[in-house]
Amino acid sequence: MADVGSPVDYYIRSLGSFVGYWHMLAIFSILSGIFLLFLAYLIFKANPSKAKNRFMVLMLVTEALRCFTSMLFWVYAWPEEMLNVLKPGRVVYYTMSLQLFFLYMIAATFYSEKKWAKQVS
Repeated sequence: MADVGSPVDYYIRSLGSFVGYWHMLAIFSILSGIFLLFLAYLIFKANPSKAKNRFMVLMLVTEALRCFTSMLFWVYAWPEEMLNVLKPGRVVYYTMSLQLFFLYMIAATFYSEKKWAKQVS
């Protein structure tokens, strides 16, 4: 693989092409993950003893990990040797996706007024 130069030069060159669109999505994905972690921190600090807050923090951290790993391969033109290092990111992404699916299914129990839901949550 050819040398792509410094990251700043590479991003400036790629912004005018279709590849630059995917780089921008990857950068915004990382920024979204940082925002979600900050939001999780704020919710946890608000009332850490409340089960709803801890559950919401778990959902936000899971979503942040998905954001960090979803566009991992598009952040930069990685050298070929680095691709093997990045492969576990796919496992993290799909594991977090499955976990988030289950968390969204369970989330309804926190807001239900039925007796069985109050026992579960």
